[in-house]
Amino acid sequence: MEKTLYQRFMEFIEYKGTNKYSFEKKCGLSTGYLNHIKNNPSPQKIKSISKAYPDLNIDWLLTGEGEMLNQPCQIGIVESQNNKGTINNQCKEITSTEDLKEIVNALCNNYQISLDKILANNKEIILEILKNRK
Repeated sequence: MEKTLYQRFMEFIEYKGTNKYSFEKKCGLSTGYLNHIKNNPSPQKIKSISKAYPDLNIDWLLTGEGEMLNQPCQIGIVESQNNKGTINNQCKEITSTEDLKEIVNALCNNYQISLDKILANNKEIILEILKNRK
């Protein structure tokens, strides 16, 4: 039998070694919020939960599919014969802006677009996406 949303919340809370009250407080939820949850949380509540617990896989929480925890954002870069970066299966964890630049450069080379143009127009969006995927 598939677990309910409440049961998945409780599984994560138990995994973290905390309790409902502390979880609700850290997420900025009202006391007793979890006791009354029947439907999926609002986007604002999801954002608060995700910000407080970035390791929680929100897809798993809402649907029960996948793993409870997010996997670290990893990607690999290699040089191809034509000197354009390509993505491969040899993973490298993104730990600095230099790692991110290397990855975005490889993607830009593959699609023949300017990294400067992408970063100038989308820097905040790119950083927000990466923060939320932790």
